[in-house]
Amino acid sequence: MRVALIIGHDPADEGAARCTDGVQEYSWNRDLANRIHDLDPEMFEIFHIRPDLGYSASIREVYGRVDDWGCDLSLELHFNSFGSPTATGTGTFSSGSAGSLHFARAIHPAMVQALGLRDRGIKIRNASKKGRGYKSLIFGRAPALLLEPYFGSNPNDCRRADECKQALAEAIYQAVRSAA
Repeated sequence: MRVALIIGHDPADEGAARCTDGVQEYSWNRDLANRIHDLDPEMFEIFHIRPDLGYSASIREVYGRVDDWGCDLSLELHFNSFGSPTATGTGTFSSGSAGSLHFARAIHPAMVQALGLRDRGIKIRNASKKGRGYKSLIFGRAPALLLEPYFGSNPNDCRRADECKQALAEAIYQAVRSAA
């Protein structure tokens, strides 16, 4: 089993900033990706999005590299954000393909259990439903998921994510292994 860990955003556009400490998605998820990778370096490879291509081109380019590597699953790592600090929970985006849903049904509940936050469910994003993140779910050949384990705009979610970061990494790893 070969799993691509794609760190959402890039060093030039790090994504949403957490309300508690200003740490942005790219930085927080780079550490999470390293933790997951270190659990089984033979299974996981980390991929970074290039900042110089523009959104669509950079997504096509990174998933092209993922395809060239020959992965069986890709996980793009993010965290959520909203205008209200009360938005909370763990969400997973799937393309709706059989393979994507298979892995989503294993990984999503593992993340919910690791963090103990509200279960926001598995949401389908594909070419017909579009929506945020759908290109990341359809550009590669392998089943793909976009993971949003918590809200960076919620202070409690940030605290839980920090306290349980290693448990989250281990939960994702174990869920991938069990679903493989």
